[in-house]
Amino acid sequence: MSRTKGEAAEVTPRRRTWLRFRVGYIVILAAMAVFTYNFGKEAWADHQKGLQVAAASYQLGAERRSIHHLQTELNQAKSPAFILQQARDWGYVKPGEGLVSISYRQHPAVHAVHRVAAPRPGIPVWHQWWNAFFGSSR
Repeated sequence: MSRTKGEAAEVTPRRRTWLRFRVGYIVILAAMAVFTYNFGKEAWADHQKGLQVAAASYQLGAERRSIHHLQTELNQAKSPAFILQQARDWGYVKPGEGLVSISYRQHPAVHAVHRVAAPRPGIPVWHQWWNAFFGSSR
């Protein structure tokens, strides 16, 4: 089948219109892909920054607890009772006091020896047990 000149003219404009729509779709899809990529990249960067903020916040809390602990120890070290106790631990005494040394004597351990009577020959074993728990019947 051969086409006439009028039919050929009709086909060409339709193809160009379709090609224009196809290029438009490709441009829109490419723009959407670029937008999605950039959005994902920014979301990932925000997520990483959030993790860094959380880690820094945890570290800050740990540092604050450490500072509070050190401040408490410093206040205790400045107290007169602590200073007096440290001086006594190092062997110093107040004027008018004497140093007393207490020694503890160790007593030797006393070991109790329980003597068990040897079983008499001729007595059945059950009778020996009976005597051990309830006393001798004789």
